Amino acid sequence: VDVLTKYVNKYRHFRAGGGTTWCSTLTKLRLTANNLSENAATQIVTLLKRDALRLESLSLANNRLTGERDSFQKKLFESLLTNTYLIELNLSGNYFNNVFVNGLLQTISYTIQECQKSILFLHMGGNRPALTYDEKRGEDHVQLETNDPSSSIHTKQQQQQQQPHNSNSTSTVHGNDVNIKRKTNSDEKPAAAAGSTPSIDETAESIPEELPTTSNQPRDDVQLTTSVSLSTSLQPPNSALRSKSEGNLGLKPSPLVLSPDSDYLQNPMLTGRHLNNKPEANKITVLFSAPLVWLDSNTQSYHPIEMLDFELERELLWQCFKEASMDIELFFDNATADRLHAAATKSCECLHYSGHGHPSFLIFEDGKGGLHQLGVDQIKDLVSGCVKNGGAPFKFVFVSACHSGLAGETFVKSGVPHVVCCQQESQLMDCAALAFTRAFYFALAIGRTVKESFEIGRQAVLVAPSVPDSDKEMKKFVLLPEDGNHDEPIFDAKPIDEWPRKSPHQPLVLSSIASRRCMLRPSKSRSSVFHGPLGEDPQDLPLPVPPQGFLGREIDMYHVLNAVLSRRFVNLVGTPGIGRSSCVAALCHYINERKNTMITIEKIFYVRATLARGNDVAGSFITSLHKLLVSTGITSTVSKGADLDSISHSIFKALAKTKALIVFDRAETLDGSVEAQEFPLFLSTLFRETKNVRVIMTSRKKLGLSSLGGVGEHVLTLGPLNFKNTVRLFAILCPHLHTGRERRHLLSLLIPDDSQQRLCASDKGLTEQSKTILKILGDGIPSKTFDVAYNMSKEKLEALKNLAHDTQQNKQIINFP
Repeated sequence: VDVLTKYVNKYRHFRAGGGTTWCSTLTKLRLTANNLSENAATQIVTLLKRDALRLESLSLANNRLTGERDSFQKKLFESLLTNTYLIELNLSGNYFNNVFVNGLLQTISYTIQECQKSILFLHMGGNRPALTYDEKRGEDHVQLETNDPSSSIHTKQQQQQQQPHNSNSTSTVHGNDVNIKRKTNSDEKPAAAAGSTPSIDETAESIPEELPTTSNQPRDDVQLTTSVSLSTSLQPPNSALRSKSEGNLGLKPSPLVLSPDSDYLQNPMLTGRHLNNKPEANKITVLFSAPLVWLDSNTQSYHPIEMLDFELERELLWQCFKEASMDIELFFDNATADRLHAAATKSCECLHYSGHGHPSFLIFEDGKGGLHQLGVDQIKDLVSGCVKNGGAPFKFVFVSACHSGLAGETFVKSGVPHVVCCQQESQLMDCAALAFTRAFYFALAIGRTVKESFEIGRQAVLVAPSVPDSDKEMKKFVLLPEDGNHDEPIFDAKPIDEWPRKSPHQPLVLSSIASRRCMLRPSKSRSSVFHGPLGEDPQDLPLPVPPQGFLGREIDMYHVLNAVLSRRFVNLVGTPGIGRSSCVAALCHYINERKNTMITIEKIFYVRATLARGNDVAGSFITSLHKLLVSTGITSTVSKGADLDSISHSIFKALAKTKALIVFDRAETLDGSVEAQEFPLFLSTLFRETKNVRVIMTSRKKLGLSSLGGVGEHVLTLGPLNFKNTVRLFAILCPHLHTGRERRHLLSLLIPDDSQQRLCASDKGLTEQSKTILKILGDGIPSKTFDVAYNMSKEKLEALKNLAHDTQQNKQIINFP
């Protein structure tokens, strides 16, 4: 700030007759991601007032600014009202609340209507909470109407007059970026007060007595994620800024209104998009099926279902459509019967199903982590019943699963003209499926026919170096019906400069692979939108990532998930290193990707207690949770030095009507601290003051209290990994095993007997040889297995392999303390 102030003083010169001259060529200032304090940001925007610093572009993006200090808000608004040079202002990636955003937009609207000047581009993408408007705020506010996916900007005067006029300014909205264009006379520059030498912080005489005010009244919020690629004229009144001496004239800024009724929507050149006859024509819905367990009805025992690599498939589809750069929208959702029903009901043109296969049914999720099987007759009845007048439920379906021939035939019988699936008797290799999917969809996206795209996909499998026996694998893919006419394209899409394009039909909130992994979700519907890479949401709060090689916890995750869905307080206990934090972190991601079906949870707040030097608690659960709530705009900051009671009260008030899951990780870290005594009371009050808040706690032991605010503690114990998963984890982590084939070979060597696979160290039936191997690899404790794997030498690895022969010599070589 000191440097900028000196810079201004050096290059800004005052003329004797009034006004200033500017001698520097500096026009752009990028202060992105500099961790600026609110005070520093306030002083920087103050330099823009009355053109003291004549920037054309200023970026304060990603500086964790909140705008909660009145000084920052006031100085920014004052500067915008008196600045005539600034063209672009980037405030993306910060934490401005709705009151601040409304005030900012009102100020810009005021400058358009009353001052005949405004910035051109305002960037607010990635703001937390997501940028919102209210549709019913009246004349004093900027309004957003999003009843129709397409919308345009125009003034109230245009709505009333509906006649052409000379345009002095134009306005465009792109997603969360508001672009406001104006036409001005290049000679029009407000002169400074004659005979004065204003300081940087001086308030200009031309500022009205009162800035446009903001309102704190409750609003019906709508996420500002509509993308409008069009411009319409704005007609500002013929009035300039009034001086203070004229008093408060009670000027009202006319609202900017996003309306679905504009004639501009009929012009593809203005909207920047191809208008298809059917709104769903260039969209694909991708359903991923990933149940955690299946129930053996004979033994009433749960069996894990190994997770498929949906992450890789999502990324592959993303890259495919990005390379094609066609105006096609990609939606991701989890595969439940009701989501399939929804896709068919809304006449989605294209459906892609990905999951485990079975000769008799397709595997769906039951909404609680369990398996739900849909037979072919059920699928036919479900999708056929959603179609009006007996039409086809989909134009195209891709069933990416083993043994999917029967399911493919079912879709054909339901009227789908083009179906790609796998031969009924065949299992599909993952590498072959990925190679086919990428080549097939790329060809389909750029306008090739279904038949051409299918052959291109099969050829890709044939030449793929990662696919063994590729000639056999390529023949497993089938295009149905066999006698159908597949010489037609699926998509009628226009090329675009960059994919994904924020379109009027697709409200987006970008969360990485945190945007790509967190797919993009629309603001109202909870299904995932992937016009980009699964997460108002993807979850816009950070969630910890499970460690490398996380596996074998499907049954544990299922039990914890169902406990959370049916109870309000779950305590997951276990010994150190057993993987409590990893299990809960994986479960949070699983829930976050399924918020459209798990409707009892809308937000996930993950709080982990950590230790500082000297074993002092660096961050308590209560204060850390409050910081998370403040960062999302759910609550406001408390005064400096506030006690735990004040902070707790702020939390209770903020969460009173929120459907939230709160994770308190590593509660044992608080042992011996003041908060360890306060925490049970905090939980008790939290449950009494809120209705829809659920809590998962990880700890070494249970709290042992019968009731917390009328809520009981449900304790689940996390045990060690079984024999098979311990070996699998070791094989993944061992630096001397490089390929999947080598890892599978080690698994077959160490566990030749399938009956040993699901047994743990303490289970009866585990052979002495298996016990020895399991003990060497850490007895199923993941943290011990990590240590063993990374410290394993080549010699000891070979000895471990030979241990299958049960020689005393090799036992001694790999003996670990």
